[in-house]
Amino acid sequence: MQYSIVNWKDHEPTSLRLDAEYYRPIFLQTERQIKSKEWDYLENLSESIKSFGAYSLCNQFEYIEKGIPFLRCKDIKSGRIDFSDVLYISHDANKLLCKSEVKPKTVLFTMSGTVGNSAIATEEIKYPINSNQDIAKIVTNRQLNPYYFSVFLQSSYGEKQVSRLPVGSVQQHVFLWQLEKLIVPNEDAANKWLQTQTKEAVSCCR
Repeated sequence: MQYSIVNWKDHEPTSLRLDAEYYRPIFLQTERQIKSKEWDYLENLSESIKSFGAYSLCNQFEYIEKGIPFLRCKDIKSGRIDFSDVLYISHDANKLLCKSEVKPKTVLFTMSGTVGNSAIATEEIKYPINSNQDIAKIVTNRQLNPYYFSVFLQSSYGEKQVSRLPVGSVQQHVFLWQLEKLIVPNEDAANKWLQTQTKEAVSCCR
């Protein structure tokens, strides 16, 4: 049987949950490993973390056969944006939903349904693009490379953090304030750690 003894003061709450699942040893170990190196909260490494959040606006436009891609959570898969089944909106609808327009180098994160899928809007994609209220749009600042952050979210360290976040028994959801409290390792520190691990692995194989 596994159990965890937790000092509440040592853990910044990123969820409303107090159940044992949230404090599984593997989750606490991941947190300790990240915090053993240089790190910071996502809120300090971002220019903005937002979703337009106005569900009522969706009633003011209709989808069209061709136009501006309108992303839903199902379109964010395995670190990429899948346009194969995307919906489209008009330019007028895109103006109405200006707060949810996706810009290049924005990291997208699904907050509802299949929670925690992420991808980066690469510079090669054709714009404009818009997205619904269940996708968080994360614009990093100069301290955090968006491509590095996108890869981090898909790593075991990122995935274990994200798996702790969802709340709700039927329709699970993640809130923006929870994303703000994600702990992100410094890119240089992470690279040095990776280089060390690689050298050790190579040495063991000799």
